[in-house]
Amino acid sequence: MKRPQALYNSAVINTMLGRIVPVVDTTPDGRLLIGTGIVISPTDVITCKHVICPYGEMDMTAAPSVSEIGILSGGKLCHPARVRASADWDLCCLHFDSLPGASPAALFRTAKLTPIRLAATGFVDGPSGPQRREIPEFEAILEEQHEGWLQTAQLRGGAPPGFSGAPVFVRSAESRQVVGMLRLGGEQAATSRLIGADPIAKFLAEIGVDVAVSDLPTKVQPPGKSASKVKLRVGGTVDDSNVWLSGHDVDADIGRDLRHSDMRINGQDGEEEASQDQTPRRRS
Repeated sequence: MKRPQALYNSAVINTMLGRIVPVVDTTPDGRLLIGTGIVISPTDVITCKHVICPYGEMDMTAAPSVSEIGILSGGKLCHPARVRASADWDLCCLHFDSLPGASPAALFRTAKLTPIRLAATGFVDGPSGPQRREIPEFEAILEEQHEGWLQTAQLRGGAPPGFSGAPVFVRSAESRQVVGMLRLGGEQAATSRLIGADPIAKFLAEIGVDVAVSDLPTKVQPPGKSASKVKLRVGGTVDDSNVWLSGHDVDADIGRDLRHSDMRINGQDGEEEASQDQTPRRRS
């Protein structure tokens, strides 16, 4: 299934103004877009750990040698005072003294995403710098749960460079509920990967960032489905795991061990393919 190109949709993007920021690397040649960040408090932004690759440890204060990493907020370049990275997830939190023009996004936990209509908004390189773009539709085709909450999901379709760290949200007439963050993909990739709001909330709690995370309203929660014509191949060990299948003509190939986990698969005809890192590499 060919993914529509990322589009400019002012109605959607305007709802995310101040809630997303471009993450940049300042170089002698200018500012290089390396990802997208989600504003989750008046002083904190989350993005993927692989976007801020120098910060591999759990707690690290930005030093002058790496202070070229920053975000653009309210028309200003802001450098983080502190960066803390997750030991378990592709997540990090950038703490700032202030974020001019920022408006924190609300996070929503959910048990599953199928068959909710999803979209994403992030940044791509433009002629005069980072520009906001939208992926107008995403479909969850494989989901993994822990303790009843979505942890990670595979989405059908790729994403342009710069969308690592971009929010994935539920498309509804009333609002945009952020349910996760993009971490892997690629413009020509068949699939992208998402980290759910539940592991994001747990990471933020571990590092002492106070952020309210709500349960996704019942009216947008997906109904249960059964599957037909299921082909499931597991390349490894299945140990005390629950695999939930939904949709029609599901054809999934899971090439890893499943232990004590819940996984949901939804799809139509076609093999699942590996994802590629969607963030441009930093210049050395």
